[in-house]
Amino acid sequence: MTRFCLILLLALVAGYYGVIAFAPALLTGSVAGWPLSILVVLALFALGFAITVLYACSAAKRNGAAR
Repeated sequence: MTRFCLILLLALVAGYYGVIAFAPALLTGSVAGWPLSILVVLALFALGFAITVLYACSAAKRNGAAR
């Protein structure tokens, strides 16, 4: 589980920087007045946070910690 979460988080970051490096035109639009690049970063941040919480909860269950 640890390796999977680490690879997933690294893929999120590498994918975003890959888009910035190789296809920045994909992030130039706007949605409801918000720049698309900001919305993508916020979504990736939320996804990264969710992966981290999932890992922390699974580690707590493995170690027998109470909630």
